[in-house]
Amino acid sequence: MLPFNTVTFCYHPNTMTGNDFQDLEKFFKNHQFKEFPLQKANNHESIYDKFLMLIYYMMHRM
Repeated sequence: MLPFNTVTFCYHPNTMTGNDFQDLEKFFKNHQFKEFPLQKANNHESIYDKFLMLIYYMMHRM
């Protein structure tokens, strides 16, 4: 678990039905998630990103 006050989700819309999207929207509304604009993924990892990945992989190799 990262020490930040941020939660991320990964959804696979190619396997979701119309009802799945409706359920997801209800979940967000019921749990007061903040809305944010979608952005194109940045494929360039910063030094900070690489550092966090290194820590993650070191912790999970034990």
